[in-house]
Amino acid sequence: MSDDVWEVVVVGGGITGAGILRDLSTRKVKSLLMEKGDFASGTSSKSGKLIHGGLRYLRYGHVKTVWESCQERVNLYKTLAPHLVRPVNFHLPFYRHSKTSYTLAAVGLFAYDLLSSFRNIGVFKKVSESEMFTRARKLTKKDFVGALAYWDCFCLDTRLTIENLKSAEQNGSTCLNYVEFQRVERQSEIYVITCKDHGHHCQRTFKAKKIIFACGAWSDNVLAQTAWQERFGLALTSGIHIIVSRDKLPLEHTLAVEHPVDRRNLYMIPWENRVLVGTTDNFFHGDKDHLFPNRSQVDYLLGTLRFYFPTEQWSDKDILSSYIGIRPLIGSDTGAKEESISRDYVIKKNNEGLFAICGGKLTTFRRMAQHMVDELYPELAAKTIAPLFGARTAPEALKVELGKIDGPVRDTLISRYGDGARDAVGQCFTSPEDFKKISGTTYFIGEIKYLIRYEWAKHLSDLVVRRTELYFLNGNLGNETLESLLGILASELHWSEPQISAERKLYEQQSELFR
Repeated sequence: MSDDVWEVVVVGGGITGAGILRDLSTRKVKSLLMEKGDFASGTSSKSGKLIHGGLRYLRYGHVKTVWESCQERVNLYKTLAPHLVRPVNFHLPFYRHSKTSYTLAAVGLFAYDLLSSFRNIGVFKKVSESEMFTRARKLTKKDFVGALAYWDCFCLDTRLTIENLKSAEQNGSTCLNYVEFQRVERQSEIYVITCKDHGHHCQRTFKAKKIIFACGAWSDNVLAQTAWQERFGLALTSGIHIIVSRDKLPLEHTLAVEHPVDRRNLYMIPWENRVLVGTTDNFFHGDKDHLFPNRSQVDYLLGTLRFYFPTEQWSDKDILSSYIGIRPLIGSDTGAKEESISRDYVIKKNNEGLFAICGGKLTTFRRMAQHMVDELYPELAAKTIAPLFGARTAPEALKVELGKIDGPVRDTLISRYGDGARDAVGQCFTSPEDFKKISGTTYFIGEIKYLIRYEWAKHLSDLVVRRTELYFLNGNLGNETLESLLGILASELHWSEPQISAERKLYEQQSELFR
């Protein structure tokens, strides 16, 4: 047991916990975060990758949620993470069978721009028929009546989580992954937290004056491990996404369509040479730690592709990768449809230093974190509308600063890590070998070293699924690529042969969860 007493320990290393830790660090509060697995290994790496106002929530009258989301989208795109958040132009084709009419959608989009205070990337516009079918040339023309376009944003959710943690660490906070909360005891004015350290295969204890539980879909399970009787009473929904080739689904812009049967809104987002297609929204009752897309969910998305792109044959063979995430919904015990339930959040607290937060959405994490920390330290001002770790220097200034490095290498590192490129170049590209690419990827050997040394990557799955886009854009990787990554991990972490063999087996088991 360490004799250090932390002012606050945050339990949960998703985007909510990471945002809370960063907020605490800006207020100079001595704080630590622990996560039972890898950071963002739960819902925060399995979202729709959208930073958005939540246009569809207007239909259900969730105006406050949409307004807050629109304001936070502006903050993220312009201030916090311009290096991570990119604008996407949503195109909405309308057909005779569309549930939402063209006119009603236009009114909704005007309200959407209004709730953005007209500070969005652009205002909504009418799209001509020729423009629509030039930008989505295989899209069906049958019964087409018109199209509109509006703006939202795309962001790699895991990278946003990591950047919040790196910002907090730079401000003096401590981040621990693979450290699992087990129980807590009150001893006088201090909480003693017992954890399992999966990395070092031992038990650890930490002392804290206050604890914040930010465990998302796992909230009620974790709270049940405490003497605190509070629960959120959550219902969970699952959403799957599939990724297909952009050659087969040639889209210039993001497409939003209604499902041909239940008329739910789905989207198709160009992502380099792929297209992300999502999402389903079904109540979930299974094992939260072992998620598999089921047959009906896959068919639901494939059916949408078949309906809107009928000249192509769509089957499982076209799915290059897929993933499934679960969402905790507040107020979900009312019998309402899944998609109509508000994405608002709830904060719970006792009078002895225990706090919990659950709900919300990726886009509003900063506002949620500020509200949570205000409950603890209302006298300390938050300073979180400021650039994250990687956004503190303009890209052009970084290019000048790192001008001695080969241009393509430098530009790639800056585009992926922003200011993190400094550490990568200065500490991880020290030999000619480091400038070579991993077989079958666009990632450099030195870059992988950077992710291990500076971004807490400890396992193959951390590298393949969360620190990089390798799984999403390539599916399950070839053996040569995996062995190259494993070799770098083993060298950096000083693994023995038995440890290397164990990691190889661990990845084989984990890879079943993201096929």
